Amino acid sequence: MSETETAMNIKCHGITIEKLLDGSDFFNIPEFQRAYSWESDQIEDLWDDVVSSDPDDYFLGSMVMYNDKDYLSIIDGQQRLTTIMLFLCAIRNAMKKHGLEKLAKSLHQNYIEKTDKNGEERFKLKTHTSAPFLQQTLLAYERSKDIKATSPEHRSINYAYFFFEKKISIELTKIEQSGKNPDKIIDIIS
Repeated sequence: MSETETAMNIKCHGITIEKLLDGSDFFNIPEFQRAYSWESDQIEDLWDDVVSSDPDDYFLGSMVMYNDKDYLSIIDGQQRLTTIMLFLCAIRNAMKKHGLEKLAKSLHQNYIEKTDKNGEERFKLKTHTSAPFLQQTLLAYERSKDIKATSPEHRSINYAYFFFEKKISIELTKIEQSGKNPDKIIDIIS
């Protein structure tokens, strides 16, 4: 290798969504990535796959990232990771609506917003094209209702979130009616 060439360090890890988000890493979707654009078919497929598949056999797909200061910046997988974060926000908010505040706070603090190594609270996912809409309306524990969806990306984000919130609320109601412990809804992410 010449002096101008850089060695590329590629590592493959098979991990659960829980381990991906529970760790100390924070994720960045760089400005050069396309805006969030998943449509109903992709969102419904993810829902069907997650709730109906054996958790040990489900493969969400690969993600390609690189170290970028205090973040892992995403080259491939930003649509999936954003959708997973919307899914988690929908679980959190459905829990709050069902009176499961303690579980909602735990989910939020473990997977959506964490304390970094400098003692600062920050969201696990940083985006550029959807900021501040995504952060203030959905990732935040207390939603800002003042920010409106003004772009196709914002409307796609809202669609995904509300789709998941409705589905999760139905699942929580089923769990409650069956007499099972409602924290079983968190098993979706393990």
